[in-house]
Amino acid sequence: MENREKFKEWLEVMEPRPGITYDSKTVNSYYLALNKLNDVLRQKSLFETDIFEITDEDKILKVIKIFNENKVKEEFKSAVRSYIGTLSSVLKRYTKFLTVSRGSSIDQNLSTNTSINNENYIELAQDVLETAEETPTVTLKGENVIFYGVPGSGKSYSIQERIKNVINPSGAIDYDYSKINENISRVVFHPDYTYSDFTGQILPTTDENGHVKYVFKEGPFTSILRRAVFDKTKKPYFLIIEEINRGNASAIFGDIFQLLDRDKDGVSEYSITNAEIAQCVFNDKKKQLRLPENL
Repeated sequence: MENREKFKEWLEVMEPRPGITYDSKTVNSYYLALNKLNDVLRQKSLFETDIFEITDEDKILKVIKIFNENKVKEEFKSAVRSYIGTLSSVLKRYTKFLTVSRGSSIDQNLSTNTSINNENYIELAQDVLETAEETPTVTLKGENVIFYGVPGSGKSYSIQERIKNVINPSGAIDYDYSKINENISRVVFHPDYTYSDFTGQILPTTDENGHVKYVFKEGPFTSILRRAVFDKTKKPYFLIIEEINRGNASAIFGDIFQLLDRDKDGVSEYSITNAEIAQCVFNDKKKQLRLPENL
């Protein structure tokens, strides 16, 4: 059995987390992505050897280097099409596959599942993994970034690393991404999520005398915008939107879409008028809204 089929079978039994394996859709996506990369590299004479004929990590590291050098080029991205967001994870897994299959029968490993738990798998060379990891470019200017890919392709991990590299570039702080942090806000879009949920809405409440009044209750967007605008130290703030394609994005963002065009400094190129948000953030209904460079 050639590596092409062995790799697919290995993906089917691989456990990215203990007791959890990839579903057939993810396995097929990874398999097709590596096949696509193999075809593109050979068609463009970037790497003459068939990827599936590689038997050691040194050569796959060369493939990873070529991929990293070309992934930002429009012609290359167009050639690999939708697989561009998956290939970094696929190459990491193929490197692991070569590591665990070296010096042993892959067919035996597949049947006993020792390829998942044996010492070779756990003690992979760190430099191999670091080379394979697609590290996003980090800037201190405000920007809007979309991470896409199949489940298990490392989207949440990439976001985590991006935030760590901005907040704690030197690694001097013992930063725990999993804990609640005032600099980070996370929302999940879904079919019932609305513009009012995202930005805020006017709701009835009672004062200390029991009188009913109507006040604007800020949503996650307005809340983090206010904190970012008035942070005199200009610390970076992050609004993370999970499952953005599950909600009606155009309806949820509404006029906020106008703010997503950024200038060279990371500030919204165009402003909008929104009395409720402006009153909540600036205490001035007439204030024009823009995304600041630290959000």
